[in-house]
Amino acid sequence: MQSSSPLDSNVQFLRGVGPVRAEALAQKGIKTVRDVLFNFPRKYRDYTKLVIMADLHEGDDAIVCGRVLKSQRGNRFGRVKYKMVLSDVSGQVTAIWFQPLQGLESFKVGDEIYVCGKVIYRSGFTMVHPSIERVAPETRRAGKITPVYSEVEGIGDTSWLRLSEEAIKTGASFVREILPSTLLGKHGLPNRADAIKELHQPSSTAKVEAARRRFVYEEFFLIQVAAALRRHYIRSLPKRTPKKMTPLIDERIRARFPYKFTADQDKAVAEIVADMTSTTPMNRLLQGDVGCGKTAVALYAALLTVANKQQAALLVPTDILAQQHFATVSKFLAGSRVRMELLTGSLPVAERNRVREALAKGEVDLVVGTHSLVTEGVEFAALGLAVIDEQHRFGVAQRAELRRKGISVDALVMTATPIPRTLAMTVFGDLEVGEIKEMPPGRKPIRTLRFPIEDGYRAHAFAVDEIRKGGQVYVVCPLIEESGEEEEDTRSALSVYESLSQGAYAEFRVGLAHGRMSSVERERTMDAFRAGELDVLVATSIIEVGLDVPNANVMIIERAERFGLATLHQLRGRVGRGDRFSYCLCVADLKSEEGRKRLDVFCSTSDGFKIAEEDLKMRGPGEVLGSRQSGAPPLKYGSLESDFEVLKMARADAFALIESGWRPTDELRTEIARYGNDDVNLAMVG
Repeated sequence: MQSSSPLDSNVQFLRGVGPVRAEALAQKGIKTVRDVLFNFPRKYRDYTKLVIMADLHEGDDAIVCGRVLKSQRGNRFGRVKYKMVLSDVSGQVTAIWFQPLQGLESFKVGDEIYVCGKVIYRSGFTMVHPSIERVAPETRRAGKITPVYSEVEGIGDTSWLRLSEEAIKTGASFVREILPSTLLGKHGLPNRADAIKELHQPSSTAKVEAARRRFVYEEFFLIQVAAALRRHYIRSLPKRTPKKMTPLIDERIRARFPYKFTADQDKAVAEIVADMTSTTPMNRLLQGDVGCGKTAVALYAALLTVANKQQAALLVPTDILAQQHFATVSKFLAGSRVRMELLTGSLPVAERNRVREALAKGEVDLVVGTHSLVTEGVEFAALGLAVIDEQHRFGVAQRAELRRKGISVDALVMTATPIPRTLAMTVFGDLEVGEIKEMPPGRKPIRTLRFPIEDGYRAHAFAVDEIRKGGQVYVVCPLIEESGEEEEDTRSALSVYESLSQGAYAEFRVGLAHGRMSSVERERTMDAFRAGELDVLVATSIIEVGLDVPNANVMIIERAERFGLATLHQLRGRVGRGDRFSYCLCVADLKSEEGRKRLDVFCSTSDGFKIAEEDLKMRGPGEVLGSRQSGAPPLKYGSLESDFEVLKMARADAFALIESGWRPTDELRTEIARYGNDDVNLAMVG
């Protein structure tokens, strides 16, 4: 079958590629001419700014050109070491490598070469692990800006340059513009084809930056158009009969709770009631730390739905969390006429069928469940509210599927991992965002301390005292088992379990839970811990979400420097749920600068919103989005920190266009679908 466009041609047929290189490129997701064109350089070497060696300064990121005076291979601390001394007319530079660099030994004394890297001063100017390139007629770079691409085995910088040149010859003229011309003119952005050529064949740093900015804008625009379409879809649904709220309904709902709502909970309830009593379905995200009272607010919304003779569904990511929510809600609703059911994959088939039948007949008012709720066989008689808890565990498709099971369904998604406002704008631009920052009165603060690895025994000695006072202890480890030389110092959950159950906690009952156990075995262990039949639970971060044990008051996190801030914060939220004073003890390698910075932040605040902002600064949006948000597109070109102004610009443009009646072209829809790995029509009901 012939390709519809040269852009879709197999990369193998570009001159100089062939089957071996094509396979190496395919491993990196580069399979077509289009993929080559949109695989932009990761950085540039500006050979218009060659530095003579006498003008170097410590800390410079510099490119120098010189001849090899000396080249030797040595051995230091058991590692291969290469060393070269280079000179130009003004001075000398030493280049050293502690790891082999492909082709390094081919450089001989007398060769003229470029080296590029960070300059340090060690008895003279030195570059550690610089890039290196021979000066030859075809690679003479002086006066040029040269792209540097991500490494692909067997394809060096010169080969990449040839490959991108061939791709431009073959496909650049077939690249279609997808942005409205009015936006290009408004923001002074180059067209798509010209920007691609500039990024691969740069003519000036200013034009490279303009081309990069164009694709940053395009990336944000695609995300925001999808968000604007989702919002438009919800708002354009036929006007519905709004739910009714009266003082009597409010009074009866609040009577179900044994405490008064906080001011933040009242504000969240007011926003939700305003949404639910409008003619447009609610589309809201509720953020707040573990224990701030989001579940109570969600139950308020569910009871308002039931009062309007409609059904409410609460979707959670795990069986154990579903059981806990069901138990909590059952307590609040004891003696009421609200008909409740639990629907999870672990229920016997006959029981699942009974619940499904009851839902379809309208004999259930409120159902708590897992992914089982979004399966094909589940139908509702009159679904009026879908609550999705821990929303980052669910993709757009699952949220959309639950919503489709009713007509004009109100949607409330909740997260206990607060998302920085910049990220919320990017990923949840279609949702109204509410926050609960205030904690219920009487909740005791969790004291967070850290210990260097060599003092880890002190953390366990403290935990032993707490067990003797009647408390329970979590011990969390970063890996299940040792994973090779680089991680040989990692204390795995299995080895920690064996060590602690025979050592520090030998007199106590110790359990183990990790992701490689069967779900039945794992939940049996967690149930035993919850029931007080275990004193210590050794686990991986699998307990980050979904285990509520009020009596557990000590959390020990082994090798805490290996965890991200968001995960550390979630883990800490497992304690401090009861009447006991609670503690989070971090045992860490404090020699790691990055890990130490994270722990400085973690130990200094328990505010999840502050932690989320710091997490974004430290890890960047790609990591935060990629690891926390199921179904969220990773950012290829933009940065939420340095390009935030471009994001705001793209957001304003996208929403204004959609509200004015403009609709994306087929090409733009294709790009949205390709970019987000989700059907664009699906995104409209997410």
